[in-house]
Amino acid sequence: FGGLMADLERRGAIGATPHDPGLPVHTAWDLGMSDATAIWFCQAAPGGEFRFIDYYECQGVGLDHYVKILDAKPYVYGRHIAPHDIRVRELGTGKSRLETAAGLGLRFDVCPNIPLVDGINAVRLLLPKCRFDASACEPGIEALRHYRREFSERMNTFHPLPLHDWTSHATDAFRYFSVGFRPPRQGRLPQRTVNDFNPFGREK
Repeated sequence: FGGLMADLERRGAIGATPHDPGLPVHTAWDLGMSDATAIWFCQAAPGGEFRFIDYYECQGVGLDHYVKILDAKPYVYGRHIAPHDIRVRELGTGKSRLETAAGLGLRFDVCPNIPLVDGINAVRLLLPKCRFDASACEPGIEALRHYRREFSERMNTFHPLPLHDWTSHATDAFRYFSVGFRPPRQGRLPQRTVNDFNPFGREK
């Protein structure tokens, strides 16, 4: 997606993109098992612009860690989008991560399981409508810039599928947003103070 990201940069769509307290923040996740989990934070603005205001990536921690990260941010949350394999039951617990997340107060919308190529095309269609905060989203932006197909030295050609490397987690999470996001409501949120808002309904 290097060319599309360069287009965004040329027109000033990668820069300061502050959080708008009047709009809900939606998240899209790539949930790693033994490797990284990536989360994009996006606000869908009136007029069809998607503002990616934040990004978080970590590895080696459980879902409870990510719930605390979300809980600590001053956002009013909308939809949380996860990949289809969140429904798979884990051997150790016998529970799916979807069930584990629900037990922590985090309820996911599950992204449709469509072919990877179709998901990549969905990203291409979405990117021209996007704006990114250059500072808060820097790791995710770099991943989108450098995502690429794997090259076969033996065949001297590119494989049809992307290379799985450091760019994969951020790009996969962005793909799940591109495929799975549907606006929950129209218009802006009512005016409210958001600094004390707890999106999971627990006492601080």
